[in-house]
Amino acid sequence: MELCGSYEYLAPEMIKKEGYSFGLDIYCLGLLFYELLIGTNPYEGIKPENIVEMKNKSINFDKKSINGIAKDLLKKLLK
Repeated sequence: MELCGSYEYLAPEMIKKEGYSFGLDIYCLGLLFYELLIGTNPYEGIKPENIVEMKNKSINFDKKSINGIAKDLLKKLLK
């Protein structure tokens, strides 16, 4: 099975070609929400072969100008 789309928007399970369920939609919603709030994708510019490794790490929100509620929601959606 060949992947179609931008790696930045794919969930780690899809990139690794593992089974996935509705949790994938929640993850993708988190990416969209992040981009709407911050203005960029958190994985923009990362080589496709490094994206799975980066997606398994927590996103650093220290320098992002979002409030606590939005930050908490993003962390939960992108888990």
